[in-house]
Amino acid sequence: SFKPDKPPLGIAYKNEILFVTLDGKGEPILLLNANNGQLINKIGEGIFERAHGISVDEESSIWVTDVDANKIYRLNSAGVVLLIIDGQI
Repeated sequence: SFKPDKPPLGIAYKNEILFVTLDGKGEPILLLNANNGQLINKIGEGIFERAHGISVDEESSIWVTDVDANKIYRLNSAGVVLLIIDGQI
């Protein structure tokens, strides 16, 4: 099974896949097989300042909060950014 170098901050689950955010600047989202822990893919590398919370909706869009940038990102399963919500006031 895959063992990341940094601790996870957020974990979401959908369709036998774990979606994991790691603690650190610029870290990608990890997609892991929920049954055996094998790495399926890394997405969003270099997009986030510090990805934190993560959720996957009924359309399989991946929602990620970036606590350093004060933004919420919506990505597809390939890691393409579909929407950015800016939380700056």
